[in-house]
Parts: sequence; C-alpha cells; structure tokens
Amino acid sequence: RRGFEGLAHFQRLLNDELGYEIVEHEDTVTVRSRRFTGESFLAQRFSAEMMVVGFYRLIRHISVHARPECVSFEYPAPAYAAEYKRVLGDVVRFDQPFTGLVFDRALLDMPAPHKDDDVREVLQALAERRLLRIMQRTPYALRVRDLLVRQGGPIRADMSTVARSLGLSVRSLRRRLSDERKPYGEVANEALAIIAKHLLREKRRTIQETAYEMGFSDPSTFHRAFKRWTGTTPSAYQEAQQDKTVRR
Repeated sequence: RRGFEGLAHFQRLLNDELGYEIVEHEDTVTVRSRRFTGESFLAQRFSAEMMVVGFYRLIRHISVHARPECVSFEYPAPAYAAEYKRVLGDVVRFDQPFTGLVFDRALLDMPAPHKDDDVREVLQALAERRLLRIMQRTPYALRVRDLLVRQGGPIRADMSTVARSLGLSVRSLRRRLSDERKPYGEVANEALAIIAKHLLREKRRTIQETAYEMGFSDPSTFHRAFKRWTGTTPSAYQEAQQDKTVRR
C-alpha cells in the first residue's frame, strides 16, 4: 500500500499526469488506466501496455506467487497479442470495458520483501527535492492548460476551480499568469482548441457532433469559435488531416 501511495505522490518524476486510478473493493483492487485528451490511439495503447506491465511487475515483486485475477484491455487484440500472454499470462482479455488489472486486496497489506527504512528515507528525500524542482520550472500557463484539457467535455472549469486545484487563490493565479504574459482566457482557448482537434482527428467526430460534444448549441457557433482558437475552420482542419493520412 505504501508503494502505491509513493508512486502516486512521485508520479510527476515519471510522467506529467497520473495515468491510472486505484479502486479498492471488498476483496479485490482494480487498477484502471486513464485516457487523456489529445493522445493518438497508438500512444494510448503504448501507455496502457506500460502501465499494466509496470503494475504487474510490482505485484510480482511483492510476492513471486501473486498473479492478477484478470488483465483487460479496451482495444482489440493487436498483431502481437501472443506477447501479452507471454508476459502477463492467460488472464489477458481484449475488447473489455476498461484497461487495467484486478488483484487480491490482501496484497496491499503485505510487507515489502526487501524493506530498508534507511534507504527508503534517503531516496524519498531525494525524490522530494527533484519533484520540487520540476514543479517550480513548469509554467503556470501550461499547468492550467493541462488541467482544462484533461477535463474535456462541455462543462468548463472556472478560474476559481482551477486555482483551487493548483493550491492557489484566484488572485495569485491571475498574477502568475500575468507574469508569464498568458491571460487565463487565452490559455482556456488553447485548451479548447486541443480538445476540439482531438475530437475531429482521433475520435473521427463530424463537425456537428464535435460542436454538440463541446457544448455548442449549433455548428455555426462552433465554426466561429474554432476559427478564433486556431486561425482555420473545422472543415479545413479535417481536410488537412486527411491529406496527411493519404501522404503517409
């Protein structure tokens, strides 16, 4: 359990965002992969593979006899599906409701096999310092944009909600964005552009479907907003993406 808690706390040393969620049930634990707006299908599949294998190895490290009860993937079996079963066993399933794995909850309370508190304290202090340096270097405009992109959907987080998520007051966040010469509205529009492009490109949504999914009452309003965000129209953007696909 402490290993999972530490991984979540120091995740930023490995990736920008926490790519999973852990749900405890009465007898089992589910580790479920999260999806991020803007990722291509191949990037999502690669992230899913790395996440699942990482947790599988962590479970085996705690107990060599431990095995997940099931390992599931949302997408169809790829051409190299045999490798999944070679690494993860016969419990692998494709075309499932979620990507992740399920294991016995009792494993959370097992002690680490090579426990050394002195080494752990030294490594934890080092990780804390490195995490602090990373957070201090990341511009607030990028942090705000990433929060808004992760949210997606038609419901927009207001500035107070975003500030609270970053542990700041609205006044402090506004001042930091001003120092970076990036007004909140500009950052929000960048996030909306990323979400819209993702829906048009990766999700293969029509312009009308994208407009409604993003909370616009009619496509013409979305058309004007998209052009304001990106400098081009939704139809021109789709055509450009299709041309890229044909050239590839």
